[in-house]
Amino acid sequence: MPKWKITELIDNIGFDLITHGSADRLTHWIEIKKPGELTSIRASQTLATMHIRDGYIPVDTEVEKVYNKQQISRLKQIAIQMNLGNPDDIMLDKYTPHQLNKMIEKARN
Repeated sequence: MPKWKITELIDNIGFDLITHGSADRLTHWIEIKKPGELTSIRASQTLATMHIRDGYIPVDTEVEKVYNKQQISRLKQIAIQMNLGNPDDIMLDKYTPHQLNKMIEKARN
């Protein structure tokens, strides 16, 4: 976009052009300011605490890996060897491969 066009747009929306420049033939920059007076000065980063609401139920946001039959069979085998649950429940798919993997990782740590 040509400089004259962008400066025209800046004027039309009521912003002030502070300065402009270019690093090279293809890289240009413009510093603009919203009109009005700055009433607060930020002295440091915002400090905050997160409080969990009553009744909040955490959600597992991890991306679940897609497992093939061989991997699922191996996860079941490892879970049974590590005594992570009833072997019948494990073999009858009571746990998803993702759950089995998490159980195994937790037991290893």
